[in-house]
Amino acid sequence: MRRIPIILTALTILVSAGSSLRAQSSSSGTAFAVAPETVVTNDHVVAGCTSIEVVSLDGRRKATVLQTNSEIDIAIIKVAGIPHAVAKLRTGAPVRLGEPVMVFGYPLDGLLTSGGNFTSGIVSGLRGLRDAANELQFTAPVQPGNSGGPLLDSSGLVVGVVRSKLSLNAAVAMGDIPQNVNFGIKLEALSNYLTAQKIPFATASPTTNLTPATVAEQAQQFTHRVECIDRDSVVSTRSERAILYEEDTRNPNGRRYAGTVRWETRPTDDQADATVVAVAEFATRKLGLTLTFSRNRDQRLPASHLVDLKFASAGVPQRDIKNVPGLLMKSAEATRGAPLAGISVAVGSGQFLIGLSSRSDQRQTNMKLLAERSWFDIPFYYSDGQRAILAIEKGPTGNQAFQRASASWQ
Repeated sequence: MRRIPIILTALTILVSAGSSLRAQSSSSGTAFAVAPETVVTNDHVVAGCTSIEVVSLDGRRKATVLQTNSEIDIAIIKVAGIPHAVAKLRTGAPVRLGEPVMVFGYPLDGLLTSGGNFTSGIVSGLRGLRDAANELQFTAPVQPGNSGGPLLDSSGLVVGVVRSKLSLNAAVAMGDIPQNVNFGIKLEALSNYLTAQKIPFATASPTTNLTPATVAEQAQQFTHRVECIDRDSVVSTRSERAILYEEDTRNPNGRRYAGTVRWETRPTDDQADATVVAVAEFATRKLGLTLTFSRNRDQRLPASHLVDLKFASAGVPQRDIKNVPGLLMKSAEATRGAPLAGISVAVGSGQFLIGLSSRSDQRQTNMKLLAERSWFDIPFYYSDGQRAILAIEKGPTGNQAFQRASASWQ
C-alpha cells in the first residue's frame, strides 16, 4: 500500500457539545427548566429545526421556540405539560476559579443511558476561548448532546449553560489532544437575557454542599432532552458503490468486500451552509462509516473545510481503527488516487477529523479534485497493524450532494 503525503499544519477545532445525531434528519441536545413550561437550551441546538420535541422522564411533548440569541447562543423554548421542577440560578457569591462544578445532560442519544448522564469537574477558567467574556471554562466531561444543559455548583444551583468543547489541538510539534477543555455560557449572560425577555426565574444563594448523587437526582427532575428535526435535509434513496480492501498476508492481492454508500446534504444549525454526509455500510464485515464534509467558517483555523470520519462496527468484537492518514481522490475504482492536502487527527475511538489546507494553491487543488474525481480512497490501519483501504463512489447522488453544498460554500 502506498504512503499518503499529508500537508501538516497546526489545527485547533472548537465544536459544539450538542446536536448529537439520532437519525438521518434529526439531532438532539439538552435543556433545563427555568420557569413553569419554559426551558433554556443553546441556540445552535434548535436553529433550523422544522419541529422540536422535549423529552422528559414522563414522556415527549411538542415545543415552540420563543426567543433566540445566536450571539450568546441561548434559546428559550415553551413546552406545555412538562414536570413542574425548575432549576435555581445562583445569586450572591461569584463563581470562583477551581470551584467544583457538575454537568447533567443527555449526550450521545441512542448510545448512552436514556435517563441522563452526570459528570463532574472544576471551573478551570473564568473566560472562554480567546478570552471570551461571556463564557467560562470547565473540566467536567461533555459529549455531543450535552449542549444546552445546566452547569451546576455543589449546592445544585445553575452557574452556567454548557456550550462547546475544544475537541483537538493538533500541534505538529507536540501532537497532543487537550482533554476536557470545555466552555459554558456564564450565569450573568443567561440571567441578563432572561430578564430582558421578561422570563421569570428562581434564584438562591449557595449554602450547604450537597453530595454529587443528590445534585444529580435534583438535576434529573428539571433537565430534559431536546429533539430537533432538521430543515432541508436531502437524503438519496439510491445507493452508490463502496469497496473495502484489506491486507492479507496469505494473499498478495488482499481481500475485497462490497458495500454500499448513501449520500445526502444537511443544513448547518444557522441554515447558512450545507454539509455533505456519506453513510457507508459493509454488511459482511459488520463495519460502517459516516463521513461528513463541512466548510470551515472559523477564520482562526488554518483549514478551508473539515472532514469528520466516524467508524462503527456491530455484532463482532470491536476492531479498533488506529489511524487514518488522509483522503485521496481517484477517477475510477482501480486507478491510483491523488491526496487531498490537509492534516488528519484521531479525536476519539474510531473517530478522526481531517482539516483540508486553507493555503490558496492547495485549496484550489483540493476543490478541483473533489469536483472532478469520482471516487474517494480512505486508507486506514487497524490496531493490530493490518492495513486497509475504503473506496467510496460519489456517483450521481454524491455529485448532486456536493453540487448542492458547493453552492452554499461560495
